[in-house]
Amino acid sequence: MKLGAGDFGGPNSVGYRLKQKNPHAIIFVGAGISSKELRPDRDPAEVFNGWLKAQEGNLRVYQANSKLIDHLSFMPNMWEPKTVEMAQWYCRYVAYAAPRIAHMGFRPIILQSGVGGLPIEPQILDAMVPAFLMAKRYGGAWACHGYTLEYTKDLKVESFYSLRYRKAYEYLRKAHPDVADLTMILMEAGVDKAGDPDKDGWQARGTKEKYMDWLTWFDAELCKDPQVLGAALFAIGGGGGWKSFDVEPITGWLADYWDRKAASVK
Repeated sequence: MKLGAGDFGGPNSVGYRLKQKNPHAIIFVGAGISSKELRPDRDPAEVFNGWLKAQEGNLRVYQANSKLIDHLSFMPNMWEPKTVEMAQWYCRYVAYAAPRIAHMGFRPIILQSGVGGLPIEPQILDAMVPAFLMAKRYGGAWACHGYTLEYTKDLKVESFYSLRYRKAYEYLRKAHPDVADLTMILMEAGVDKAGDPDKDGWQARGTKEKYMDWLTWFDAELCKDPQVLGAALFAIGGGGGWKSFDVEPITGWLADYWDRKAASVK
């Protein structure tokens, strides 16, 4: 589950209750810097220290609840290096930031790409390898969003969207096997078309049965890839701001589904 600073703080907080209910639950938080700050003409240390200052309050909350948090993202939401030059600067930024995130007590998430944005171009992935190695050194991960745009189960289509990470790993296994087992997290997942809160989520584009069927297929595919830690379905508990994405109507089914999976493993 992806949580924010407001979801921690005391025995009634979401983070606390989640870990009490399931000690194996994985919690990650996103306290991302603005993408406008990531520029190759900037000093990586200056950029990161500016983020530290801006996030001072949230970081105090996270550090006070560090036993509940498994991973922390310090990267912008839905951003990735699009040129070799930017990827090289990004590696310098990660080299400065990741050890400091680890020193705070968190496993660093070094990338958080949007759907269809995870780098798959060989030259970009080549340039990103130093950052991947840094993430592995500190038990970290990289991340992306795993949405289906057209509600398909077509692997050729979904390899560019909900399962896009497979293209990146296919190249890394051939060219950089030492980082081909880097943990991947899908920090958002589900059904989306263009991000409209009312029109593009699963509720606006299909029935509960259709969504549950697609999720069953999606989960089966994710389970084929051991480097994938998991996917956080978007969204729940948002106060109604993402009406067509709200998974509240299927929470009973999700609980039963997870119970059945846990029983089958035993």
